[in-house]
Amino acid sequence: MYHRTMDGYGVVCGLKLTCDCDCKGNILVHDGFAIDDCGNDLVVCETKRLDVIDILRSKGLPVFDPPEDDCEPKKRRSRCEIKQCFYVTICYEETESQYETPFQSSCTSGPKQCLPTRTHEGVRFDITHELPPESSYLKDLEERLKCCFEIYCEGPIGTIIHRHISSLKQIVDGDSQYEGQDACNLFCTLRAYFLNHLKVNCDQFNCGLVDEVLCLTCPGEHRQEPREEYRAEMAEAFRKLLTLMQRYQFDCAFGDLVFSCQQPCEASCLVLGTVEVLDGKLVRVCNTPRKYLWAPANLLPVLLYTILTGEFGADEKDHCCRDYSKFLPEQFLDQFELDRCGQLRAAQSAIHAVEAVRESLHRSFDFTDTSLFSSSVLRHATIKSAKENLGVSVSRKPASDLESLSPLQALEASMLFRRGGSAVTYMHSDEKVDRVLPDYLAQLSPDLKVGEALDQLLHKDTQIKVLTARIDELSARLDSLDASRKVQKK
Repeated sequence: MYHRTMDGYGVVCGLKLTCDCDCKGNILVHDGFAIDDCGNDLVVCETKRLDVIDILRSKGLPVFDPPEDDCEPKKRRSRCEIKQCFYVTICYEETESQYETPFQSSCTSGPKQCLPTRTHEGVRFDITHELPPESSYLKDLEERLKCCFEIYCEGPIGTIIHRHISSLKQIVDGDSQYEGQDACNLFCTLRAYFLNHLKVNCDQFNCGLVDEVLCLTCPGEHRQEPREEYRAEMAEAFRKLLTLMQRYQFDCAFGDLVFSCQQPCEASCLVLGTVEVLDGKLVRVCNTPRKYLWAPANLLPVLLYTILTGEFGADEKDHCCRDYSKFLPEQFLDQFELDRCGQLRAAQSAIHAVEAVRESLHRSFDFTDTSLFSSSVLRHATIKSAKENLGVSVSRKPASDLESLSPLQALEASMLFRRGGSAVTYMHSDEKVDRVLPDYLAQLSPDLKVGEALDQLLHKDTQIKVLTARIDELSARLDSLDASRKVQKK
């Protein structure tokens, strides 16, 4: 239970698959450790040999042309080479041992049948052409959320709303131009279908939802003409009904986020990799796809594995080893002419990226570096003092211009500012600083002068637009004055 509920399942380390150079048709499964979806430990202490072709033949899976009979005359025929791909799996297995013969305790004397006194936990390997069943929390959650929002996506309520969407928008907005007389019929229809849905799928979180819906009534059914009060009451009734429908779905969605401790009925095997069999002979072994267990101890290795092999297994119908179709010899030779280690540097780029991100974060939050300072320092500094003391060019904008930040912008805004950089202070009308952010435009390039030049060009463009509008306004006034003068002369 500890493994299943707190660790998860997958390969933890090791269990590499390689070809057995001494025995054709065999592969080697090296030592390693994994956890299956029931929480069982899968431990391989030493390298194991696995006869792939023998296992496949016992299952009748290999497909190949029958060999020619030496006693028959030679015939010319085109031999078909059929490639097959299979999964290599590791499974939890228990074996009984140390059998003993206990004495009977009944009236009949003598020994009983031999019974095992020990159960050994172990593993077994298998070759299969189908993926083992795998539980996915994200897929299960996606299906549960689909059930929560089915009244809009697939149910009759969504169909009715879609059919009358124009009328509903006018009713809810209280549009005075809406002259429809069937608003009450539409309201009662939606309420009836919603109540019918609640009878089948009761709200598990709002025990009084049915009573709230029943209390909603169509206002002023006796009125013949739409009036201002009638439109306001009708809009409020529809708003309440739609709000209750949406609250029902939101409660359902948030309730499904509470995950349970579900135990699989039977432990499934873990995939270690794939093998390719060509015309009944083992030709290739690869260690993808496999599911790794994310843990602090193996975070970086699993991260790099996931990044570099993420494209493999995208199509479950084709689970053979990668054919590296993106490799083009002519492009390789062009690169090799410049750098014979170019492919090595490409393979190391993911490692360097992880190291660069770690180093960059350290530099951005190094509070011991006096060339860095917090954005809060600029909250009480004037533009002149910030330029003189910190060498920072500060521009001011109204706080109303500040939109919600993306996660990346929020992280960058929390980093320490560097002397000589650029910042933007968003001010309230009372001159109180709302937030200080880096000037993203000025930092488009590592060379701050390039960013500043772009900023100046954009400001010039804005100024040109303002001046053009002012010129148009003055021209219109001059035309008006000329017209009035001509009238006065007449």
